[in-house]
Amino acid sequence: MNIEEIRKQAQNENTAPEILAELANSEDKLTRQYVASNPNTSIKVLERLGKEFSEVITDNPIFNLLFLENPHTEFIRISLARSSTTSAEILARLADLEYYHEEHIVRAVARNPNVPVHVLEMLANDEHISVKNAVVNNKNTPTEIFDKLSAYL
Repeated sequence: MNIEEIRKQAQNENTAPEILAELANSEDKLTRQYVASNPNTSIKVLERLGKEFSEVITDNPIFNLLFLENPHTEFIRISLARSSTTSAEILARLADLEYYHEEHIVRAVARNPNVPVHVLEMLANDEHISVKNAVVNNKNTPTEIFDKLSAYL
């Protein structure tokens, strides 16, 4: 098959999950993106593609069903934390130190361009240096938070 046929197969909602799993390993970025958007792609494959295609994953029609079915799974939470389309309210809940506080999820929230400033302020007090680094690297972090974190980094 040529690349166009492979891409069409990756987009086809009737393509078997096993085939989509193979296509997810493609060197072609667009093919992998089509796999991430395909509702017939297994959760395991979506998890693997999530870091590269967070927006595509949360736009995948199956994502809403998975979210309704079990909104507290790690896959759902990390996908929402990474996606720039996630609301500020949901990001604030994901960063809630008393509710979840899993470092990789909180770090993804701290990197998210939509995270509210009050959440960045809270995360600047996080015990993990990697979370503090993510706060510093967020383009929306105010100068006052940079000043506060300068002693830690």
